[in-house]
Amino acid sequence: MAKKFTLYMVRHGQTYFNIYNKLQGWSNSPLTEKGIQNAVDTGDKLANVKFAAAYCSDTTRAMDTIQMILDKNQVSNIDKPITSMHFREEFYGYYEGTDMDQAWYLAGAPHGLPTFKDIVAKYSIGKAKDLLKAADPFHQAEDNAEYWQRVDAGFDLIKQNQKFLMAITCY
Repeated sequence: MAKKFTLYMVRHGQTYFNIYNKLQGWSNSPLTEKGIQNAVDTGDKLANVKFAAAYCSDTTRAMDTIQMILDKNQVSNIDKPITSMHFREEFYGYYEGTDMDQAWYLAGAPHGLPTFKDIVAKYSIGKAKDLLKAADPFHQAEDNAEYWQRVDAGFDLIKQNQKFLMAITCY
């Protein structure tokens, strides 16, 4: 019998790379003041939700965000989250830290799709991952299958925790 649980997924607060329009899958960029306020506001909204566990990626932006949320929580007994690289955002390989518009142009333009929005409109976000990996001169960016294999391992980590009723994940 499959166990049911509630999973709250929270994105990290705004970072400097968000402001600068840079890809930051595995790259680390600190939270801005607005990003810190994003985390505090989310913590206020989740202050009375009892969590059995908390998970996040091992990036500083995610760890800082979830810690601010946990610090605001009034009903859970969780001091620190469980961190794992399985919860990281997509790895953009050569394009980590690159201007988003330039990276997606290099991935999509050879296919007549000069923007991320164009790629997704014609295909999907998954196909965008595949095109970026194909455009990566080192072919180290994650394609869609690699991305989901890693993220699914993170979901398995959550499912293996038998004590949870509710969990929060910050990626």
